[in-house]
Amino acid sequence: MSTKVIRIIEEAKQLNAIERAELLEEVYKMFEDEVDKNIQEKWAEESEDRIDAYERGELKSIPYEDDKKSIGSE
Repeated sequence: MSTKVIRIIEEAKQLNAIERAELLEEVYKMFEDEVDKNIQEKWAEESEDRIDAYERGELKSIPYEDDKKSIGSE
């Protein structure tokens, strides 16, 4: 563990329970934002790949109503 991380942990130990919970929430948000960004990028890539495949004739489309019926959610 880096000295910077150790120092932050030591400082966090001085916080009360509510402050530690707030700190944890903020740290979690940093990871969540990064994960969300990565997921959005992957979905954008997947969407582009599917559009390209459709335009090349490798995928077909079906009307929404037919798809809805196929999964039984009429």
